[in-house]
This record gives sequence, C-alpha cells and structure tokens, in this order.
Amino acid sequence: MSEKQIDNYESEMTVFVVEDDEAMRHSIGGLLGEAGFEYQLYDSPRQFYESFDGKPGCLVLDLRLPEVDGVELYRQLTEQGTTLPFVMISGNSDTRSVVDSIRLGAIDFLEKPFRTKDLVDCIHRAFKKCTLEFDTRARLKTLTARETEFLGYLNQGLSVKVISEHLDISPKTGHVHRHSVHQKMNVTCDAALVKLLYQIEGEWGSSELFDAVTGRSETDEKLVR
Repeated sequence: MSEKQIDNYESEMTVFVVEDDEAMRHSIGGLLGEAGFEYQLYDSPRQFYESFDGKPGCLVLDLRLPEVDGVELYRQLTEQGTTLPFVMISGNSDTRSVVDSIRLGAIDFLEKPFRTKDLVDCIHRAFKKCTLEFDTRARLKTLTARETEFLGYLNQGLSVKVISEHLDISPKTGHVHRHSVHQKMNVTCDAALVKLLYQIEGEWGSSELFDAVTGRSETDEKLVR
C-alpha cells in the first residue's frame, strides 16, 4: 500500500455524529470544525441510514436516541456490514450500556459533559484504526491462495512443522510460505501477525476472506499442535 493511497483514503475520513439533542449536536459539530475534522450531523438513526454514503471515518453516537439506542444502532450497522469505529456519548448512562458498548468495540464511552480533548483523542484513535484496517485489507488481497491458507493455520498458533505436515509440503517450503506471509503483511513474527488480525476482526468478522485467513470456517479441520 503506497503512502499516496493511504493519504487519499485518510483525506476522505469523516466524523458522523448521531445526536438527537439539537444544541448538543451543533456544539459537537462546532468543536469538530475547529479541530479541523470533516463531519456530518444527524438527528436520528433513520436520517443517518438514509444519508450515509459509505465514507471511512468514525461514528459519534448518543446512547439515548429516538427509535433505537446507540448500542442497538451499532449492532444493526454491523449486521449490515458497516463497521466504522465508534465513540459512545451519554449524559445518562448505566453500567450495562457502558459494558455493551465496550464489548461492541467502542473506542471509548464519554460521559457528558466531556472535554473537547477527550473526544478529539478518540477520533484520532478511530481514524488510526480505519487506516490500519484499510492497509491490512489491501495486504490480505496480495496473498496467494496457499499463503492465505497458511495464514489461517498460523493464526491458530500452529507451528510450521505441523502446518507443513497437514498440507503435505516440506518444512522448508513451509518456512518459505511463512516468510512470504510475514513480508506481505509487514510483520516480523507470528505474534505480530495474530495481533494484526485480531485488531481488524470487527471489519472482517463476517466475511469469507476473514474466515479463511483466521481458520474460522466451519469446514476447516482444527489441527493438534
């Protein structure tokens, strides 16, 4: 992935704010503008659904929304394949809502009133996550079918010896495949590779490609270490 491609991708990043309180919505828009972010404001989940154009970026969701709450909205979005990183905000939260948000992968849960710096920091973290996923998706697509298969087994924590025996190839060839996977994925060891795949799980969790590279297909044989 070239720096130019990444720069072009990052230039499209937008903060999508779903907040039903008009004063709070415009206040957030004002601080985002002052911080230099592109942003779009929505007063309801329905308006967001009707207007979202698929741009990369992050969501800022109010927990208490009309129609559905912020947690349920994000669940629905993930079911539809939209997995933007998100920040949950609320002036009236409970422990379960916080836990549910974190389990869904929230960058953070901010209680109103929150500091501008805290929201800006969350957005930068969300954008960084988007860039990582974009770069990783591109790298995954450069793998050959055999390398993709090999990657799936590496992600299970299996040794090159065990994988090679299963694939009926020599250990030397197995090491060549692992080296090629490491090089294409820009990592130096299996631990870094597993960590990278874990970080993008939300993005690839329901895709056939992610199932392939993580060894999660129901038809895949689980090997004994």
